[in-house]
Amino acid sequence: MSDDPRATGPRAVDRALARLIESSLIVDRGAALFDRLRSRLVCSLASDRVLEAYNALAFGSSPAYQPGHRAFRAEWFPWERRAVDTYFPPVPTRVLVGGAGGGREAFQLAERGYEVIAFDPVQTLVDAMPGAGTGPGHVTACSGSYELLPMLRSQDGQPVSLTDLQPFGAGICGWASIAHVRTDAGRVAALRHMGALVDGPILISVYVAPWQRSAKEGLAGGLSRWLYGDGAMFLPGIGRVQTFDEGGLRDLIARAGLEVLYLNASSAIDNWPHAVVKRR
Repeated sequence: MSDDPRATGPRAVDRALARLIESSLIVDRGAALFDRLRSRLVCSLASDRVLEAYNALAFGSSPAYQPGHRAFRAEWFPWERRAVDTYFPPVPTRVLVGGAGGGREAFQLAERGYEVIAFDPVQTLVDAMPGAGTGPGHVTACSGSYELLPMLRSQDGQPVSLTDLQPFGAGICGWASIAHVRTDAGRVAALRHMGALVDGPILISVYVAPWQRSAKEGLAGGLSRWLYGDGAMFLPGIGRVQTFDEGGLRDLIARAGLEVLYLNASSAIDNWPHAVVKRR
C-alpha cells in the first residue's frame, strides 16, 4: 500500500483509520504513567497496616488462591518443577512452605509423597486449605508470617513451634512471597529464619521490575527515576512488592547467610526469577 499522504479514495480512508488507531495509544501511555505514579505514592505513603489490609483483601478474595475453585492455580510452573526435580531430596521428607497462599505448591508436594507444613499470613487462605491429615503425602496448614518464625498457629488457633517439627529436608518460599516482606531487614531475617529451620535446599522466587530507572538527563529522566524509587512496586492484584535484578537477589541471599545452588534471573515467558539456596 502506498504511503503517499495525497492518496484518495479507499486508501485515504484506510490511512485515516490507521492514524486514528495510532492516536488511541495515548490512552495506553497515560495508563502506564498512572500505574507508575500510583505505585510510587502507595509505596511511599501507605502504612504497613494499610498494606497488610490490602493484601488480605486482594489475596483472600482472589479465586486463583481458593482450592476447589475452577480458577485456582493448581499446577507447578515449569521452573518450579525443574527445581524440585533436580534439587529436592526423595520422599519421605518433611518440607516447609512459607507464603503458601491457597496451597498450590504444598498440594503438589503432597501428591509426590512429601509431608508438608505450610503457612501463610492471610487467615482466609489458611482456612480455605482443606485439612489433609499429617504424615507423608499430607499438608498441615498454619497461619503465620516469616517475621514470626519459628512460631505459627494451627487452623484451630493453637501455637505451633516449627523447631518441634524439625528436621525439614527442603523448603519453598511460595511464589515470590519473600518479595512481599516490606523491609530489607525483614527479607534478610525471613531467609535467615527459613535457613535455620531447613536442612536442605530452599526454592525462592522474586519479582523483576516491569520498568527500569531511566539513564536520561533532564526532567524526564529525573521523573522516571523518582517513579522507580528503590524498586518497590504496587501492583493491583498483589499489593506492594520489592523487585530484584540478579545482583540484588544474590546480595540478599548472601546477607542471609545462604549459599546459591542455582540461580536463574531470566524473566522469559516460561520462567520466573528464582534461586535454589541452602544454609552455609
